[in-house]
Amino acid sequence: MISLCVDSCTVGQSSFSSRSHTCGELCSSHIDEEVTLCGWIQYLRQDLFVILRDFSGLVQILIPQDESKSELKNAFLGLTLESVSMVKGRVRRRPEGQENKKMSTGEIEVCAESLEVLNTCRKLPFEIKDFVKKSEALRMQYRYLDLRSPRMQYNLRLRSQMVMKMREYLCNLHGFVDVETPTLFKRTPGGAKEFVVPSGDPGKFYCLPQSPQQFKQLLMVAGIDRYFQLARCYRDEGSKPDRQPEFTQVDIEISFVDQAGVKSLIEGLINVPFPSMTYEEAMRDYGVDKPDTRFGMKLVDVTTAFQGTQIEFIKDALLKPSGCIQAICVPEGTVRTESGDSDSCPNTATEPTFKRMELITNKLVLMRLKLFLYSLEFIFLPFKESPNQKCAPFNLFYIGNQ
Repeated sequence: MISLCVDSCTVGQSSFSSRSHTCGELCSSHIDEEVTLCGWIQYLRQDLFVILRDFSGLVQILIPQDESKSELKNAFLGLTLESVSMVKGRVRRRPEGQENKKMSTGEIEVCAESLEVLNTCRKLPFEIKDFVKKSEALRMQYRYLDLRSPRMQYNLRLRSQMVMKMREYLCNLHGFVDVETPTLFKRTPGGAKEFVVPSGDPGKFYCLPQSPQQFKQLLMVAGIDRYFQLARCYRDEGSKPDRQPEFTQVDIEISFVDQAGVKSLIEGLINVPFPSMTYEEAMRDYGVDKPDTRFGMKLVDVTTAFQGTQIEFIKDALLKPSGCIQAICVPEGTVRTESGDSDSCPNTATEPTFKRMELITNKLVLMRLKLFLYSLEFIFLPFKESPNQKCAPFNLFYIGNQ
């Protein structure tokens, strides 16, 4: 077991740094404290104050207005946006009515006592603000500027926290071993096309692995028992628009386990239970063995409503052994169709195109539509209490044997 001895005074986001605090951590409990802050100039406001930014947030720096500190004031007024600066000052509460509830540090401000410009910024191709729209090409060209934005900073730190939680869960709680496998390897038969890396020997090449498949099999046969890694994978599929050449995956292998054990492990890792259903439940509720459950539109058995029907194809289905009629209820379907705008009917998996609507019998409306290779029917049933009012439509999804 490895143990680390760390001095408590050096722990935190400002440890080993020139600053005493980060910009975003200051609050009312720091009032009257001397602080040293480092960051980028986000705003210059009316020659009265500047907004300093670092990874943790924003803080307002009050520019001194005294004649005795005119040199310090001129130094602040000469700043440009995104200049890197170190400010020393004292924290105070903002005057009543000047608090900013949109800022985490909106209750306080820092009265500047000294300023050191660490690096002056020239005019930038775009402002470092989330509300300023930039093209993707411009963001990639100036990636080092784009990564300063709060959104990108948040994404990177969220990923870091997620990776740390994974390691704590797998290693500390369940005894997994984090093993880093090689990046340069020989070609793996099958799968996607691989990237080729030339070697120093003429005519010989390395391949970048699509996944650590062979390595983890070696580890498991070797008795590692429980292995995982955040594996970098490479696949040369540039011709496919929905693929990317490299990505990271959480690779896990475990010995002496069944399907339920793997499922429980991953549920604990992501802290979300996997919804599951049997094949019979899937066919009964959705009519397919791999349903898209995002829409929540389950099949409903409406066989009893058609026991006395004179529609031939429905009668033929009911006469067969275990014959039944199942439908999908479309919420507010009649509201949309009665308005005359059939194209605004609820859209499920794809864009349906309505072909025709006709009155058949007993105030039953049949709407035919074409969806890929399937011919589906929308049926509107009348209310018993009010025959003139039709209920929500039923998408006639399945007619036949159960």
